[in-house]
Amino acid sequence: MGWEERIIAAGPDLFGNLYSAYDGIRYQKLMNIPITVDRDAPEVQWLLLRMSTLLKTLLLCAFLCLMRATVNTALGRLNGPEVPFPPVLLAVLLVTLGFYILKLWPWRR
Repeated sequence: MGWEERIIAAGPDLFGNLYSAYDGIRYQKLMNIPITVDRDAPEVQWLLLRMSTLLKTLLLCAFLCLMRATVNTALGRLNGPEVPFPPVLLAVLLVTLGFYILKLWPWRR
């Protein structure tokens, strides 16, 4: 995979992360988390911003892995993803979400 494909894949995510860091405080109420927290506290806003940035980055990595597997399969070099992709992706996302929910636990209402 050349550098053009990497820029095309990472460009929108980088722009989204920079924009959410700039204007993410206003849109952090759109995030759905399974506990009720005080969303006006600056620590909660910072944690939600970090969580959204990390989850977007993890999803970018997942899409990059899928794109690489798709291209390599089409070229005849690979027969699909190298790791059991859905269970690994689900485990990583659930561990990340659980970590941030534990960090948000003191600010619940």
